[in-house]
Order: sequence, then C-alpha cells, then structure tokens
Amino acid sequence: MFALYKLQAKIFLKGPTLIFLIVSSIIYLLVFGSIVKYSGLSPDQQQVSLLLVFGSVTAISLMNIALNTFGYSFFDMKNSVLIKRIGATNLTKIDVLTGFILWGITTVFIALGIMLFLMAFFSSWTGYFAIFDFGAINWVGLIVGTFIGSAAMFSVALLLISVSPSTQIYQIYSFLYFFIFAAFGGLFTPTNTPHWMEIVGWFSPITWTSEFITNSALGADVFHVGGYAISQVGNTPIADPITVNTANATLDLFMPIIYIVLFLGLTTKTFKWDS
Repeated sequence: MFALYKLQAKIFLKGPTLIFLIVSSIIYLLVFGSIVKYSGLSPDQQQVSLLLVFGSVTAISLMNIALNTFGYSFFDMKNSVLIKRIGATNLTKIDVLTGFILWGITTVFIALGIMLFLMAFFSSWTGYFAIFDFGAINWVGLIVGTFIGSAAMFSVALLLISVSPSTQIYQIYSFLYFFIFAAFGGLFTPTNTPHWMEIVGWFSPITWTSEFITNSALGADVFHVGGYAISQVGNTPIADPITVNTANATLDLFMPIIYIVLFLGLTTKTFKWDS
C-alpha cells in the first residue's frame, strides 16, 4: 500500500498537478475575495465574510481534485498496464483503494496549504483583501474535517471510476455529480439556501464537510457537546450571532464517515483490474 503511495508521489512531482493546484487556488481566491472586497463591507465584516466562504472554497477545491485531477489520472493508469500489474500482486482491492485515498488526502492538504499561503499573501501582506485572522481558526476542526471530507470525496471518485467503462462516461458522471452537489448543494451560495437545496446537499458528503470546515474556520468549538453560538471571530464581534446546532455539527462530522463506508463497500464490489 505504501509502495503505491510512493508511486503516486513520484507521478505527482513529475506531472503538472502542482501547477494546477496553485493556479486553481489563485482563481478561487481572486473570485471570492474580489466579491468580498468590493461588497461595500467594512474591513471587519470582510474578515468574517472571508471566513464564511472559506469552507465552500475548500469544498469546491476538494471536489475538483477528487473528481478531475485524481479521476483522470487514475484512468490514465487504467489505460496503461499499471493497474493490471498492481492487480497481479498480492495487494487486495481494499489495500489499493486505501493507498489511492491516502495519497488523495495528501494532495488535498497540499492544496489547502497553498490556499492558506495565498490567502495570507492576498490579505495580510498585500492588503488587497481584509486582514485574515488565522488565529480565529479552529485548526483541529479544520484538519479533521478536511481529512474525513477528502476520504469521502475520493471514495465517491473511486466509485464513479469503477462504474465507468471509459473516460468519456466518467467525464459525464463526474460533471453531473459536481454540478448537482456543488450548485444545488449550496457550495456556490454558502450563506442562505432554500430548504430543497439543503435536502439535495444531504445526499453528498461534501455538503456536510463544507459546513464543518466553515464552522471550524469561524473558530467554533465543533467538538463541543451542547448548543452554542458564534458571536465573535478573533477580535471581530458578529452583529448577528451564528447559532450552531449540536446535532447538525455532529452530523457534519459523522455523515461523511458513513458515506466512506458505503462508497468503499460498493467500490470493492464493482472495481475491476482490467476494465
């Protein structure tokens, strides 16, 4: 399994993926950051707004990496003899799938690090955006939420790959999944969404992950048992405190885990080495 992890690391360093992560992070931050910058809000309000959209930006980036970067790279390996050779070893399907997911999670954390670095550059260092208070973030919640959410989304990608007979079919599946659960799941409108859109989002782990990461970015004690409200971000008070329902916060953490078990179970049944 770890040999497979190292193999993917070598492919990553030799390929264009790192450049793609940097460019895509810049685009995401410029789009969302510019919207906040020219919204007419005060600097303190801009800081809160940036934290609110941070979860959605991270979730969109995560989906993009899992469905596009990873998905098409996997099909390149399937079209070669590499996957067949891996299948001829003593590695089980779960070993191989776990190895791919672990490297996928690593890729997401590299992207997250790039995004946070660029966010600091565009805000604190250049003053282009509002001052971004990194001290306000609940880092444990951010790391845990990103790890679990990444594992869930790469499980989704592997399931879509396993049921796709060709790259073209996978392209259709992945596009529909991204469009439905990013657009209708509320990732493009992270503040207020109709109830029916929320229901659509419940059927994808990325919506739960986005909420968990957003609450962590706001500095919420996402592991706290009992209801609470976020009334301040760093040194910036929030005029209308954001109420966090404990039951929802718990679901945001555990629902992606349920999806991981479900999708990996289905993938082990449908995945084939030679097709």
